[in-house]
Amino acid sequence: MLMGLVQCVLMVAAVGPVLDAPVPKAPLTPVIDLVRAGWTGGMGAGETLQALATAAAWTALAGWTVRRRFPWEPRR
Repeated sequence: MLMGLVQCVLMVAAVGPVLDAPVPKAPLTPVIDLVRAGWTGGMGAGETLQALATAAAWTALAGWTVRRRFPWEPRR
């Protein structure tokens, strides 16, 4: 699993400039940015807070969507 994550981060780093324009706020972008910053130490406090806020916003949107679109009924 760790090897897959490493490959994913390296792949995103390689094609990053191509993907930066069309998908700057995709759901996994802040996660990848935080992982990359954790490994390389190349992110300041402001960028870290922005990435955390973006991740929190996507998490809240996903939670709201799941609660709204997937009404679970109790089993009988």
